[in-house]
Amino acid sequence: ADEGAITGLVRALGLPDWKALQSRITELLVTCRMNDWLARYGITAAATLPLAAEMFTPGRVDNNLRPPTEEDVRGLLVKSLGTAG
Repeated sequence: ADEGAITGLVRALGLPDWKALQSRITELLVTCRMNDWLARYGITAAATLPLAAEMFTPGRVDNNLRPPTEEDVRGLLVKSLGTAG
């Protein structure tokens, strides 16, 4: 559980729910052109997918609200960094 942290952040920002928070964060990353910045340094889905299994170390995944699977991590990389190929 998030122990109210996400709910508190949503309220502090005056947003209606966590989906609005998610949209606001996405807008911020698009505005900052984060994918372009990451790509300049070779950080792409294709470059990071081989590391997906290593992203399950203690301290990295045990603080998630829902335990992710390796497929979840792969999907997140592709969705956030572009195509895998």
